[in-house]
Amino acid sequence: MPPRSLRGRGVSAALVAMTFLWLAPASWAASPGDRALRYFAAARPGGWDDYLKLIRPAAASADRRSRSLALVRKQDLIAPSAERQAKLSALDPVLEYLDRDTVVEVKVLRLGLAWAGFLEGAAVLVSDRAVDLLTAEELQAVVAHELGHEYFAGEYEAARNTKRYDTVKEIELRCDAISIVTMRHLGLDAAALLSAVAKLTKFNEGRGFPNNPNLVPSLEERTNFSRAVRALIEEPRATGQTAAVASPASPAIVSRVRIPDDRTRSFVRRALANARAQLVGESCRQLFSEFADSSGRPLQESLDARRQQPEEYLATLFFYDGSGLPGCRSTVAAATSPGSQVVLICGDQFDQQRWPDGEVTLIHEMLHTLGLGENPPSSSEISRQVRMRCFGHREQRESLGR
Repeated sequence: MPPRSLRGRGVSAALVAMTFLWLAPASWAASPGDRALRYFAAARPGGWDDYLKLIRPAAASADRRSRSLALVRKQDLIAPSAERQAKLSALDPVLEYLDRDTVVEVKVLRLGLAWAGFLEGAAVLVSDRAVDLLTAEELQAVVAHELGHEYFAGEYEAARNTKRYDTVKEIELRCDAISIVTMRHLGLDAAALLSAVAKLTKFNEGRGFPNNPNLVPSLEERTNFSRAVRALIEEPRATGQTAAVASPASPAIVSRVRIPDDRTRSFVRRALANARAQLVGESCRQLFSEFADSSGRPLQESLDARRQQPEEYLATLFFYDGSGLPGCRSTVAAATSPGSQVVLICGDQFDQQRWPDGEVTLIHEMLHTLGLGENPPSSSEISRQVRMRCFGHREQRESLGR
């Protein structure tokens, strides 16, 4: 979480500068939050521990850690007081969960700013001001974030060097996700990271060192991303509502609709059940041969590679609340991007749809998740084709009373 600059503040220049699913339709440029959430969408509920182990880098060698620590001047380090040590001791479970308890040290740095950073596989450096400013739980969240930087150190450095600032901010958000997962695993408040960021930012701004907006996501971006990540790792709520019209929604689909609003959740589940019923039809299945991904490969080939029928593939997607996020404009009922497994539902707009608009929307977004882009074909052309192939012979029937 870097302030504007640490030059001249007694910190070596060699230190590493550290610091929902909203997913946009294909016609929009994906934001750092979009991409960061997409990065973690592969982690299935209950599998976050294994997922972090899978992507965790090998620990730095003893020689490399020694060389990294040598970059910090001894006069810049502070032996913690008993009060500070009590806070630092609370970091042990964080280090242990991320498998760095035997290789990464936490050191207190004398600095006039509230700051924390990761030092090349060897240490998390925390300024004395940050230790004093944050609660023990906030400090745990910040250190978990900094440890997350080890996962992406090479990518982060390359992005900084080439001024790919969106990638820099995406990595910051990925580290936020690792912090959230860590805090949830330890039974701690995942929101402590946001309160810590707010405190650190306010303290440093008051001393003339605001965050660099090219390198650090805004608090609003981090708040929205945090909400999306927490939804992604939550166990589904047991509501007992299936409310299917054409056929019951499968348990897999029910568990993947993670929308807190009861009304919208019920509408989405019902539309999914109806969409599944249509996808078994020969006419509706023609869509997957008619539409292709960006390489020109028919979407049917993607299904064949997965050995799934369209209705089976639909059951593998996740549906989250995107209300209030940038992707949910006034005319947008749902959003995703090619290749993603996550669809965001824009509650107010989706709830107002009548039969079969909701079902058309979900099948439309499903095509995008298989790799279909837009412009061409336009969004309206995709929806028109879905409507004709899957609902053409039923559109004149009476509304099913959603």
